[in-house]
Amino acid sequence: MLPGFLEVSHKNQLKPTQTLRLEDGLVATQLKRPAKEKRTMNIQIVMIGILLFAPTFAIGETPIEDVHIVKKPKVARGYRGNNGDLLQIKDGSIIFCYTEYGESGGIMVKKSADKGKTWSVPSVLVPQPRLPAKGRYVHPSLLRVKNDEILLAYNYSTHPATPYYAKVFYRRSADEGQTWTEQLLVTPYPGYTLVHNDKLFSLKDGRIIAVAEQKEYMPSSHDHSGYVGFCFYSDDNGHSWHPSKNKVDLYKSRKVEVQEADAVELKDGRLMMFARTYSGFPVRAYSKDRGETWSKGEPIK
Repeated sequence: MLPGFLEVSHKNQLKPTQTLRLEDGLVATQLKRPAKEKRTMNIQIVMIGILLFAPTFAIGETPIEDVHIVKKPKVARGYRGNNGDLLQIKDGSIIFCYTEYGESGGIMVKKSADKGKTWSVPSVLVPQPRLPAKGRYVHPSLLRVKNDEILLAYNYSTHPATPYYAKVFYRRSADEGQTWTEQLLVTPYPGYTLVHNDKLFSLKDGRIIAVAEQKEYMPSSHDHSGYVGFCFYSDDNGHSWHPSKNKVDLYKSRKVEVQEADAVELKDGRLMMFARTYSGFPVRAYSKDRGETWSKGEPIK
Protein backbone atom coordinates (compact mmCIF):
# COMPACT_ATOMS: atom_id res chain seq x y z
CA MET A 1 0.00 0.00 0.00
CA LEU A 2 1.35 3.40 -0.94
CA PRO A 3 1.95 5.79 1.98
CA GLY A 4 -0.98 8.17 2.50
CA PHE A 5 -3.50 6.13 0.45
CA LEU A 6 -6.29 3.76 1.47
CA GLU A 7 -7.28 0.76 -0.61
CA VAL A 8 -10.59 1.38 -2.35
CA SER A 9 -13.19 -1.00 -3.73
CA HIS A 10 -15.61 0.44 -6.27
CA LYS A 11 -17.85 -2.62 -6.61
CA ASN A 12 -20.64 -0.92 -4.65
CA GLN A 13 -20.97 1.88 -7.24
CA LEU A 14 -20.69 4.51 -4.52
CA LYS A 15 -21.43 8.03 -5.58
CA PRO A 16 -19.67 11.06 -4.09
CA THR A 17 -21.63 13.71 -2.24
CA GLN A 18 -18.90 16.02 -1.00
CA THR A 19 -15.25 16.60 -1.76
CA LEU A 20 -12.89 17.88 0.93
CA ARG A 21 -9.45 19.26 0.14
CA LEU A 22 -6.86 18.23 2.68
CA GLU A 23 -3.17 18.81 3.26
CA ASP A 24 -0.43 17.70 0.85
CA GLY A 25 -2.71 17.83 -2.17
CA LEU A 26 -4.84 14.85 -1.06
CA VAL A 27 -8.58 14.72 -1.44
CA ALA A 28 -11.10 13.12 0.89
CA THR A 29 -14.49 12.34 -0.64
CA GLN A 30 -17.49 11.54 1.52
CA LEU A 31 -19.39 8.63 0.02
CA LYS A 32 -22.90 7.38 0.88
CA ARG A 33 -23.90 3.78 0.31
CA PRO A 34 -27.12 3.07 -1.62
CA ALA A 35 -30.16 2.97 0.66
CA LYS A 36 -30.99 -0.61 -0.35
CA GLU A 37 -27.83 -1.82 1.32
CA LYS A 38 -28.40 -2.22 5.04
CA ARG A 39 -25.14 -1.26 6.67
CA THR A 40 -24.39 -0.10 10.17
CA MET A 41 -21.97 2.45 8.80
CA ASN A 42 -23.39 4.50 5.94
CA ILE A 43 -20.52 6.89 5.36
CA GLN A 44 -16.98 6.24 4.27
CA ILE A 45 -14.17 8.68 3.88
CA VAL A 46 -11.91 7.58 1.08
CA MET A 47 -8.57 9.06 0.11
CA ILE A 48 -8.73 9.08 -3.67
CA GLY A 49 -5.50 10.72 -4.77
CA ILE A 50 -3.81 13.97 -5.48
CA LEU A 51 -5.66 17.19 -6.17
CA LEU A 52 -5.33 16.91 -9.95
CA PHE A 53 -7.75 13.96 -9.93
CA ALA A 54 -10.37 15.68 -7.79
CA PRO A 55 -12.45 17.43 -10.48
CA THR A 56 -13.23 14.23 -12.44
CA PHE A 57 -14.23 12.23 -9.40
CA ALA A 58 -16.14 15.01 -7.69
CA ILE A 59 -18.64 15.50 -10.55
CA GLY A 60 -19.84 11.92 -10.24
CA GLU A 61 -18.05 10.19 -13.11
CA THR A 62 -17.36 6.50 -12.59
CA PRO A 63 -13.89 6.04 -11.09
CA ILE A 64 -11.46 3.31 -12.05
CA GLU A 65 -12.70 -0.17 -11.16
CA ASP A 66 -9.63 -1.52 -9.41
CA VAL A 67 -6.65 -0.30 -7.48
CA HIS A 68 -3.33 -1.54 -8.82
CA ILE A 69 -0.39 -1.03 -6.50
CA VAL A 70 3.02 -0.87 -8.14
CA LYS A 71 5.55 -1.90 -5.54
CA LYS A 72 8.89 -0.13 -5.64
CA PRO A 73 11.84 -0.28 -3.27
CA LYS A 74 12.61 2.82 -1.24
CA VAL A 75 15.15 4.85 -3.19
CA ALA A 76 16.63 8.34 -3.19
CA ARG A 77 13.92 11.01 -3.31
CA GLY A 78 11.20 8.41 -2.73
CA TYR A 79 8.15 8.01 -5.01
CA ARG A 80 8.14 11.71 -5.80
CA GLY A 81 11.48 11.26 -7.55
CA ASN A 82 9.88 9.12 -10.27
CA ASN A 83 8.55 12.07 -12.29
CA GLY A 84 7.39 10.97 -15.73
CA ASP A 85 4.88 11.04 -18.57
CA LEU A 86 2.54 8.67 -20.42
CA LEU A 87 1.69 8.28 -24.12
CA GLN A 88 -0.62 5.90 -25.95
CA ILE A 89 0.92 4.56 -29.17
CA LYS A 90 -0.80 3.34 -32.34
CA ASP A 91 -1.29 -0.28 -31.29
CA GLY A 92 -3.22 0.89 -28.21
CA SER A 93 -0.41 0.23 -25.76
CA ILE A 94 0.70 2.82 -23.20
CA ILE A 95 4.33 3.73 -22.74
CA PHE A 96 5.43 5.27 -19.47
CA CYS A 97 8.76 7.11 -19.20
CA TYR A 98 10.01 8.14 -15.77
CA THR A 99 13.13 9.04 -13.79
CA GLU A 100 15.13 6.47 -11.87
CA TYR A 101 17.98 7.80 -9.75
CA GLY A 102 21.26 5.98 -9.14
CA GLU A 103 24.02 4.58 -11.34
CA SER A 104 21.78 1.86 -12.82
CA GLY A 105 18.91 4.26 -13.51
CA GLY A 106 18.18 6.99 -16.00
CA ILE A 107 15.14 7.75 -18.12
CA MET A 108 13.27 4.46 -17.82
CA VAL A 109 10.43 3.07 -19.94
CA LYS A 110 7.64 0.59 -19.21
CA LYS A 111 4.84 -0.59 -21.49
CA SER A 112 1.29 -1.73 -20.83
CA ALA A 113 -0.85 -3.60 -23.37
CA ASP A 114 -3.94 -3.81 -21.15
CA LYS A 115 -4.74 -0.18 -20.39
CA GLY A 116 -2.42 0.03 -17.41
CA LYS A 117 -3.49 -3.08 -15.50
CA THR A 118 -0.09 -4.73 -15.94
CA TRP A 119 3.28 -3.34 -16.97
CA SER A 120 6.39 -4.74 -18.58
CA VAL A 121 9.72 -4.98 -16.81
CA PRO A 122 11.34 -1.52 -16.99
CA SER A 123 14.23 -0.89 -19.34
CA VAL A 124 16.69 1.98 -19.55
CA LEU A 125 15.96 4.35 -22.41
CA VAL A 126 18.55 7.02 -21.51
CA PRO A 127 21.17 5.79 -18.99
CA GLN A 128 22.40 8.14 -16.30
CA PRO A 129 25.82 9.68 -17.05
CA ARG A 130 28.65 7.46 -15.88
CA LEU A 131 30.98 8.42 -13.07
CA PRO A 132 32.92 10.61 -12.60
CA ALA A 133 30.17 12.72 -14.17
CA LYS A 134 28.00 14.32 -11.46
CA GLY A 135 24.91 15.22 -13.48
CA ARG A 136 21.75 13.22 -14.08
CA TYR A 137 18.86 12.98 -16.52
CA VAL A 138 15.39 13.72 -15.09
CA HIS A 139 11.82 14.80 -15.87
CA PRO A 140 10.87 13.16 -19.19
CA SER A 141 8.03 14.47 -21.36
CA LEU A 142 6.41 12.66 -24.30
CA LEU A 143 4.53 14.17 -27.24
CA ARG A 144 3.25 12.97 -30.61
CA VAL A 145 3.88 15.76 -33.11
CA LYS A 146 2.17 16.77 -36.35
CA ASN A 147 4.31 14.53 -38.60
CA ASP A 148 3.36 11.54 -36.40
CA GLU A 149 6.77 11.14 -34.79
CA ILE A 150 7.20 10.98 -31.01
CA LEU A 151 9.33 13.46 -29.07
CA LEU A 152 11.00 12.66 -25.76
CA ALA A 153 12.36 15.66 -23.84
CA TYR A 154 14.22 15.59 -20.52
CA ASN A 155 16.55 17.65 -18.35
CA TYR A 156 20.23 17.25 -17.59
CA SER A 157 21.03 18.77 -14.19
CA THR A 158 24.05 18.96 -11.91
CA HIS A 159 21.99 20.22 -8.94
CA PRO A 160 22.94 20.72 -6.08
CA ALA A 161 26.29 21.85 -7.50
CA THR A 162 26.48 25.66 -7.55
CA PRO A 163 25.83 27.80 -9.43
CA TYR A 164 22.83 25.66 -10.40
CA TYR A 165 23.07 24.26 -13.91
CA ALA A 166 20.51 22.48 -16.12
CA LYS A 167 19.79 22.03 -19.82
CA VAL A 168 16.93 20.42 -21.79
CA PHE A 169 17.56 17.73 -24.42
CA TYR A 170 15.29 15.83 -26.76
CA ARG A 171 15.22 12.66 -28.85
CA ARG A 172 12.72 11.58 -31.49
CA SER A 173 11.27 8.30 -32.69
CA ALA A 174 9.68 7.46 -36.06
CA ASP A 175 8.78 3.86 -35.14
CA GLU A 176 6.50 4.20 -32.10
CA GLY A 177 9.33 4.26 -29.59
CA GLN A 178 11.20 1.20 -30.80
CA THR A 179 14.29 3.26 -31.63
CA TRP A 180 15.34 6.83 -30.85
CA THR A 181 17.73 9.36 -32.34
CA GLU A 182 20.74 10.69 -30.48
CA GLN A 183 19.98 13.48 -28.03
CA LEU A 184 19.92 17.06 -29.27
CA LEU A 185 19.80 20.33 -27.34
CA VAL A 186 16.67 22.43 -26.81
CA THR A 187 18.10 25.12 -24.50
CA PRO A 188 21.63 26.33 -25.35
CA TYR A 189 21.56 28.99 -22.62
CA PRO A 190 23.64 29.54 -19.49
CA GLY A 191 22.36 28.83 -16.00
CA TYR A 192 19.54 26.71 -14.66
CA THR A 193 16.79 26.22 -17.26
CA LEU A 194 14.27 23.41 -16.81
CA VAL A 195 11.29 21.94 -18.67
CA HIS A 196 9.67 19.66 -16.11
CA ASN A 197 7.98 16.37 -16.94
CA ASP A 198 4.73 16.46 -18.94
CA LYS A 199 5.29 20.05 -20.08
CA LEU A 200 5.19 19.56 -23.87
CA PHE A 201 1.99 20.17 -25.83
CA SER A 202 0.87 21.07 -29.37
CA LEU A 203 -1.31 23.98 -30.43
CA LYS A 204 -4.16 23.53 -32.89
CA ASP A 205 -1.91 24.70 -35.73
CA GLY A 206 0.86 22.24 -34.84
CA ARG A 207 3.25 24.59 -33.04
CA ILE A 208 4.95 22.80 -30.14
CA ILE A 209 5.21 24.54 -26.78
CA ALA A 210 7.69 23.54 -24.08
CA VAL A 211 6.94 25.48 -20.88
CA ALA A 212 10.10 26.32 -18.96
CA GLU A 213 11.40 27.92 -15.80
CA GLN A 214 14.72 29.67 -15.30
CA LYS A 215 16.48 30.61 -12.08
CA GLU A 216 16.92 34.27 -12.83
CA TYR A 217 17.75 35.25 -9.24
CA MET A 218 20.01 33.76 -6.56
CA PRO A 219 21.70 31.29 -8.95
CA SER A 220 23.57 29.49 -6.18
CA SER A 221 21.00 29.27 -3.37
CA HIS A 222 17.31 29.10 -2.43
CA ASP A 223 16.35 26.12 -4.58
CA HIS A 224 12.61 26.98 -4.59
CA SER A 225 12.88 30.71 -5.16
CA GLY A 226 14.02 33.20 -7.79
CA TYR A 227 12.37 31.54 -10.81
CA VAL A 228 10.77 33.17 -13.85
CA GLY A 229 8.58 31.52 -16.48
CA PHE A 230 8.66 31.46 -20.29
CA CYS A 231 8.53 28.86 -23.06
CA PHE A 232 10.32 27.45 -26.07
CA TYR A 233 8.37 26.87 -29.27
CA SER A 234 8.95 24.94 -32.48
CA ASP A 235 7.22 25.21 -35.86
CA ASP A 236 9.10 22.34 -37.56
CA ASN A 237 8.03 19.32 -35.50
CA GLY A 238 10.63 19.93 -32.83
CA HIS A 239 13.77 20.13 -34.97
CA SER A 240 14.52 23.73 -33.97
CA TRP A 241 13.49 25.68 -30.90
CA HIS A 242 13.06 29.39 -30.11
CA PRO A 243 12.58 31.10 -26.73
CA SER A 244 9.86 33.58 -25.80
CA LYS A 245 10.88 37.20 -26.30
CA ASN A 246 10.13 38.02 -22.66
CA LYS A 247 9.75 36.20 -19.35
CA VAL A 248 7.05 36.19 -16.69
CA ASP A 249 8.94 37.76 -13.80
CA LEU A 250 7.13 38.42 -10.54
CA TYR A 251 10.23 38.11 -8.42
CA LYS A 252 11.82 41.44 -9.28
CA SER A 253 8.88 43.48 -8.03
CA ARG A 254 7.08 41.18 -5.58
CA LYS A 255 9.55 38.41 -4.64
CA VAL A 256 7.12 35.82 -6.02
CA GLU A 257 8.57 32.88 -7.95
CA VAL A 258 7.10 31.36 -11.13
CA GLN A 259 7.99 27.73 -10.53
CA GLU A 260 7.32 24.58 -12.57
CA ALA A 261 5.01 26.46 -14.93
CA ASP A 262 2.61 24.81 -17.37
CA ALA A 263 0.28 26.24 -20.01
CA VAL A 264 -2.91 25.54 -21.94
CA GLU A 265 -4.41 26.80 -25.21
CA LEU A 266 -7.73 28.58 -24.53
CA LYS A 267 -10.80 28.60 -26.79
CA ASP A 268 -10.06 32.14 -27.95
CA GLY A 269 -6.57 31.16 -29.14
CA ARG A 270 -4.62 32.68 -26.26
CA LEU A 271 -2.25 30.66 -24.13
CA MET A 272 -2.56 30.75 -20.37
CA MET A 273 0.53 29.98 -18.31
CA PHE A 274 0.00 28.96 -14.69
CA ALA A 275 2.56 28.14 -12.04
CA ARG A 276 2.95 27.27 -8.39
CA THR A 277 4.72 29.51 -5.92
CA TYR A 278 5.88 29.42 -2.30
CA SER A 279 3.94 32.62 -1.61
CA GLY A 280 0.57 31.12 -0.74
CA PHE A 281 -1.10 31.38 -4.18
CA PRO A 282 -0.53 30.31 -7.80
CA VAL A 283 0.14 32.79 -10.62
CA ARG A 284 -0.80 33.10 -14.29
CA ALA A 285 0.05 35.00 -17.45
CA TYR A 286 -1.29 35.10 -21.01
CA SER A 287 0.11 35.05 -24.54
CA LYS A 288 -1.77 36.41 -27.57
CA ASP A 289 0.89 35.34 -30.11
CA ARG A 290 1.24 31.60 -29.51
CA GLY A 291 3.92 31.84 -26.86
CA GLU A 292 6.22 34.42 -28.43
CA THR A 293 5.46 37.07 -25.79
CA TRP A 294 3.74 36.94 -22.40
CA SER A 295 1.71 39.37 -20.33
CA LYS A 296 2.74 40.55 -16.92
CA GLY A 297 2.10 37.79 -14.40
CA GLU A 298 -0.66 38.07 -11.84
CA PRO A 299 -1.65 36.19 -8.68
CA ILE A 300 -4.62 33.82 -8.75
CA LYS A 301 -6.54 34.50 -5.53
